[in-house]
Amino acid sequence: MVQNRFLFFSIFLFLLVGCHNNSHLRTQRILKANEKSVSISGINNFGAGERNDNNRYVFTQTGVPGSRIELSYLKSNGQSESGPYIGVGIDQSSYDDPSTGIIAGYDYRSYLNKNSNIPLKM
Repeated sequence: MVQNRFLFFSIFLFLLVGCHNNSHLRTQRILKANEKSVSISGINNFGAGERNDNNRYVFTQTGVPGSRIELSYLKSNGQSESGPYIGVGIDQSSYDDPSTGIIAGYDYRSYLNKNSNIPLKM
């Protein structure tokens, strides 16, 4: 029963924050000790929408800039990688009044099964 709750919580947490983090361009390979990775990415996320009173299609307001440019920096210590990211974008929930936003955060990924044929990042 405890394992089922842990699995449910893990899946819920992934869906809650994982979908947002999947938009960030990151390297999938395991970085070597003291190796650095700098990424610049352009992202255009599309969300659900509906037609308004003027029969124009508008995106549902999410509060997250869907179209954005991001810059990230990752550095590895051999057992994990971490680094900041920052971006600027436009929330397209309103065609008449789009708003701009700044996205900033810090990523941390730990390496699992590093010496196996299938290394993983968590």
